[in-house]
This record gives sequence, structure tokens and C-alpha cells, in this order.
Amino acid sequence: MSLLSTIEKLKGTENYSSWVFEVRAYLEHEGLWRCVTGEESDQTKLTQAKSRCVTGEESDQTKLTQAKSKLILLVDKINHHHILQSEDAKTIWNTLKEAFDDNGLTRRIGLLRSLLSTKLVDCASMDVYDAYM
Repeated sequence: MSLLSTIEKLKGTENYSSWVFEVRAYLEHEGLWRCVTGEESDQTKLTQAKSRCVTGEESDQTKLTQAKSKLILLVDKINHHHILQSEDAKTIWNTLKEAFDDNGLTRRIGLLRSLLSTKLVDCASMDVYDAYM
């Protein structure tokens, strides 16, 4: 079984934070994380890709394509509309972050709504209620 199949697909804000953690670890393991961060300039990538092609190593273009396709495969079909126009892995990553990262006003409103609507009768025990609060 591949590592890719063990990662739950991105459904939305409900699993975004765990998805980011797992996918980043996976891409780092595969040596593809720098394709998402875009740490090197395009000219550097092109030069390295040419030298790797001559030496028989995997080209940077291949890695960029792999990173993009792996990210697409790790997103639930219902969310593909967010990334249809994305050209590369970095754009996909940033688009998904913008769509699902709950660090702004939406997150605060959601937490407040959750706090105000939680009732003891909805929880299995007082300990569960306390932990939720």
C-alpha cells in the first residue's frame, strides 16, 4: 500500500489542518515539498533539469508535475473546482489554503457559534462537555 492511499482526501475546513500536516509530510518524504514552496528560481530549475536529463536523473519538471498530480489526487472531487485553473503545485497549495484555512474571521465566528450552541444534553458526559468547552 502506498503512502498516498493512507492520506484522507481534503473535504473542506473540517479536515484541512490534518490534511495539510499529512500532505506536507508526504511531499517531504517524496522529495517534492520544494515544488510547493517554490524555493528555487525558474532559471535555476531549468539549468538543473537540463543537467539531470543529461545524467539520467529525474528532472525538476517531472517533480513539478508529480507534486501537482499528487496534490490533485489528494483533494476530494467536490473541491476540484477550486483548483481547475491551477498551473502548478504551489498555486494549488495556495488556492486550497485560501479556501479552507480557518485562521480568520470565519474561524472565529464558527468557534463562537459552536460555543454558544453546545449543550450538555448533546454530550455523552460532563467530561466530554468540559473537554469541548
